[in-house]
Amino acid sequence: MSESESRDGPEDTGSTHRAPWTADYDTARVRSAYGPIRTWLRENPERFAAHQEWLDAARLGTTYDATLTRAIRWALLATVGGLLVGLLLVAGIHVGVVGFPLGGLLGAVVLAAIPVVLAGLGGGGTLAGAYYRPRLVAYRRGQAIDAALPHAIIFLYALTHGGESLFSAIDELSAAEDVYGPVAAEFGVAVDEMTHLDSDLYAALERVRDRTASDDLAEFLDELGSVLETGGDVDSFLASAAESQLEEAESKQEELLADLGLFAEIYVSTVFAGPVFLLVVFLVASFANPSFLRALRWLVYLGVPLIVAVSIVGFDWFVTANLRAGERLGKGIELARARPTAPDGVDDGRLEDYRQVRRQRRLRERLATPVQSCRERPARVLAVTVPFTLLVLVGLALAGVATPTRAAMLAEPVRTTLAFVVLPILVSGVPFAAFQWVARRHDRTIQRRLPGALDVLADADESGVPLGKAFDLVSRRAEGPLAVELQRVHNDLTWRDDVAGALRAFADRLDVGDVTRVVRLLNEALRTTDDLAPVLRVVGNDLDGRNDLRRERRRETSQYVVLVSIGVLVFLGIVVVFEVVLLPALVSASAQAASGSTERVVSFGGASSATYRRLLFHAALAQAVGNGLLLGKLTDDRLASGVKYIVPLVACVAAVFVGLAVI
Repeated sequence: MSESESRDGPEDTGSTHRAPWTADYDTARVRSAYGPIRTWLRENPERFAAHQEWLDAARLGTTYDATLTRAIRWALLATVGGLLVGLLLVAGIHVGVVGFPLGGLLGAVVLAAIPVVLAGLGGGGTLAGAYYRPRLVAYRRGQAIDAALPHAIIFLYALTHGGESLFSAIDELSAAEDVYGPVAAEFGVAVDEMTHLDSDLYAALERVRDRTASDDLAEFLDELGSVLETGGDVDSFLASAAESQLEEAESKQEELLADLGLFAEIYVSTVFAGPVFLLVVFLVASFANPSFLRALRWLVYLGVPLIVAVSIVGFDWFVTANLRAGERLGKGIELARARPTAPDGVDDGRLEDYRQVRRQRRLRERLATPVQSCRERPARVLAVTVPFTLLVLVGLALAGVATPTRAAMLAEPVRTTLAFVVLPILVSGVPFAAFQWVARRHDRTIQRRLPGALDVLADADESGVPLGKAFDLVSRRAEGPLAVELQRVHNDLTWRDDVAGALRAFADRLDVGDVTRVVRLLNEALRTTDDLAPVLRVVGNDLDGRNDLRRERRRETSQYVVLVSIGVLVFLGIVVVFEVVLLPALVSASAQAASGSTERVVSFGGASSATYRRLLFHAALAQAVGNGLLLGKLTDDRLASGVKYIVPLVACVAAVFVGLAVI
């Protein structure tokens, strides 16, 4: 018995919706093999049927009793850990290591409750997280399937239109998981059912329908099953389903935009304005009560970053997960550069030598064209800017211009922050943001012009123009980088008669998800039919509609970009008023009090003006960086896209505080 089996018992992979017990079962032997917890779980499958459905939908390949047994064990360990932490905390309070403001009966009750509360939070949180994790995984998987389903339907239509059977088309789709993601894996389950379990097509699709995490896929399979059962025209059904999926995408786009608007309004009105309001309140209150200065530090260094992080995670999970899956589907896939492999059972060292030579050649190509390499992958520029930034920081420290110490940060907050926070952000961020903008513009240009190119190809196919000449015709009518790449395809077809290879190389060079999917589909269609025009029309219409959805989303989100940016500038305005008007007045009032004035004035509570300037500077930077990242998620669903907002916001913050320091 393996270690995992000795710990959790034998792993079951079948359905557990029916009771696992029979009259001949030896309960004592089962209890000794599984343990009391897992035995009780297996004896009550009806209580955990929903949990098993989540596991099946998430394709985690396990059973509820195994996962819940592990969850309970981890929860018990977390409970003990929370209890120990609570006891250590109470002991630290008693010996005076940790401060505790409460006393008397209330203090005793709170001290007694600390270990219990921490133990409950540790155990309960661990158990809840483990219990609901399959549901969250299934939810995310369902979103990814929904995003890829329209492209998968068009792929099936292209093959069935060319004369392939539906089973062969589904088999081809299941083999294209690198391009079509989890929806291909779902159809792969149906293929396995038919191949290994001798199920018919209808029964296999019905089983996938019952266990998939996607409601859209379940509905599609239900309708497809009805067509198969009644002997309908599958080709016509798939063409109609492709059009209806675009309408469904438009409906989901409206829901997404509504969710984006609601999230942006909530964020601006509460998550953004709330911390700004608290900053102002704590700032003013700290003049009279120094304890508010500590609260101000907690808010600046923990509260604002935590609020932004929670907002980004929530936005990522519940608003744009399906959008991200659809936009990145097929991107980063190299269709032409398959990894070379040796035959089974052959251990040839020359293969590894060949791979090493290929890696070295590609590295030399990237080093020979660094700008082009960074345009293809903007993150590569960080390999240059980050070391350069570190060298600059070391030089500043050695020259004595700025020192990365706590004492320097307290004495000269503006200079130290500029040197070791603002400068790295700008030096590393500006080139990355520039290359990121160029790459995104390149992708959008390709996405915008690809449907028109497909329409021209369809017209040429209907007119009987050979494919090589059709690509020459398209390249003459197209513009920009797409025209250049299409001309390269025409040249490839002129010199070597390998249509599939030329198209795969074309997709690899552009590295745009839409192009990768179109090339994969077009190669399969070329293999099965000479009538490409209907397939190209359907694909072109789908891409055209999705481009409209992208433009609508950018137009809707642009107003929130302006709103959040103005919010950061308003906060800077508050800082300027405080530094220029309020702080000098308070300094003057304190000077009068020190010279013997009998008027009651507000004191600084032991804090210097440099302390307030440091806190305000860091609060403004936290707002700029956090809101810039969120704007990247809001507009492009990419944190990396937020760098182009972070750079100007941080530059504005730095300029304001440099000006205030000079004044």
